[in-house]
Amino acid sequence: MLTESFIAAVLAANKPAQHLATSLKDVGIFLHELQPQPVLRHGYKKSSVQPRCMAVSRSHVFTAQSEKVVVNVYSRDKGNQEATVPFPEKITSLVYADGPEVLVMGTEEGKLILWEVGTGRITTSSASHLQAVSQLCLTPDDYHILSASTDSTVLVWSLSSLLSFQGASESYTEGSAMKTPVATFSQHRDAITALDCGHSRPSTNFAVSASRDGTCHIWHIETCSILRTVLLPSAPTCLTLDPADRAIYLGDTSGKVTSVDLLSLGKTGMPKPSDTSLPVQVGEEDQWTPASDPGSCHTIALTYDATALLSGHENGSILKWDIAKRKVANDLAKLGQPVTNLRMLEPEGLQKKHQRAFSVPEVVKPRLEFNARLEHGTSGIPANYKLHAVLTGAPMDQEVVDDPFSAAITSNGWPASLLDAAIRAIDDGAVAGPSNGISVSAIRTERLGEEVAELKKTLAAYKKTELEMMERSLARMKQRDDIDLQRRQAYHDAIKRGEDKKTANAAMNAAMEASKKELKALEVESDAEPFEEPVDTS
Repeated sequence: MLTESFIAAVLAANKPAQHLATSLKDVGIFLHELQPQPVLRHGYKKSSVQPRCMAVSRSHVFTAQSEKVVVNVYSRDKGNQEATVPFPEKITSLVYADGPEVLVMGTEEGKLILWEVGTGRITTSSASHLQAVSQLCLTPDDYHILSASTDSTVLVWSLSSLLSFQGASESYTEGSAMKTPVATFSQHRDAITALDCGHSRPSTNFAVSASRDGTCHIWHIETCSILRTVLLPSAPTCLTLDPADRAIYLGDTSGKVTSVDLLSLGKTGMPKPSDTSLPVQVGEEDQWTPASDPGSCHTIALTYDATALLSGHENGSILKWDIAKRKVANDLAKLGQPVTNLRMLEPEGLQKKHQRAFSVPEVVKPRLEFNARLEHGTSGIPANYKLHAVLTGAPMDQEVVDDPFSAAITSNGWPASLLDAAIRAIDDGAVAGPSNGISVSAIRTERLGEEVAELKKTLAAYKKTELEMMERSLARMKQRDDIDLQRRQAYHDAIKRGEDKKTANAAMNAAMEASKKELKALEVESDAEPFEEPVDTS
């Protein structure tokens, strides 16, 4: 049976709602089933969440605690709070990158913090925003991060550059050239309150940003050029895009929902699509009004099939809107506190096309020692850098796949089964030779086998040489450490004997002079030894 659910977060007030059950009075996050039957399934306690401060992964829920500098981590599998993680700065927005398993956080100081939840590594960007980060979003391929701010700018960041080990900083607060944005969109004139991006490829993808001044810009992410401008009837607070990029849905401070049909922006009476400098005014028919006054709309989310829209409001109501009829279908829940975040979960019961190679069952708390360059090896990766994850299945090239084409496009490289089938096909489709009765395909197959064997020998030789180079490099590093230890030991021995610092320094210098030849020999030694091809004894 197909089951669709969502997670809602509220901003807890001083006094809990009187109509809620006693067991729910301390609950700040609600797991609610939407279909087949709308019902509350579970609640997570001790959380008060501002708008845009909740992120959901496949295994966890992350929330930035209101008025505090901590992030609460909840396990979806265990149904409890797993950790409370403090940070040096107040977190104002959250988004989760499912591919690399990274939590991206925007801070009050205008920078980004990236937390690899499977390793505990923390990286930070430069403080490129002048004010707090108001919202974050990710492109569908996790290639770019878009960060909006109350300073009226949207910055485009490269996720891979922010996670790179190159240019690692000495401390948490220090930035580097690689931690700066790759593009800036600065066409708004007031604080940006809502942001989302399309679902196409990086070169053609677009973003939608809305400002407090009632303007909504649709712009190309790669060039940061405006495609269309929409004038809204009131100040927007949140927005979301249709999964097929057909429409934009915006919530505002009046509690209404505004829809913008992207396919009809160039219809009669509106500016032609080629004239992007002229703004488009939203009509009254595109403004959906609830029957009662639920207060400001803080968050909205679309169902999986995009036929219904959920909105969270100031009075604690979660409304379900029928998109086709453009009106409220029913009131799903009354949580008693302002509903600040809604997140639709992946439906259960659908066949999954691709199985992830690993999952992170438990998060690793941030480890700031990864930021120190002194902990990095010659490759820039810390020696104690480890991924704590669970492998979820065998690689695709080891599974039995009936369709060879499916096996080819879902495997890393050419599957061994496909190569074997190709070799057999060469032999089966060959013709006999002119005189000796030996098939041409048999000769080709034999030669191909010999070439494969030679390639394996060459690869083994390369691997052996690589291991030897690594062993020599580690041995030299150990020798350097031993020589340095001898110098320091000479200094400390002199101090222990009661000698003054001048005499101790002289002893250390003497030990240094004695080790000069050894250091020189280590510097001269090189790994660049000639590679010897394997000898063909046949």
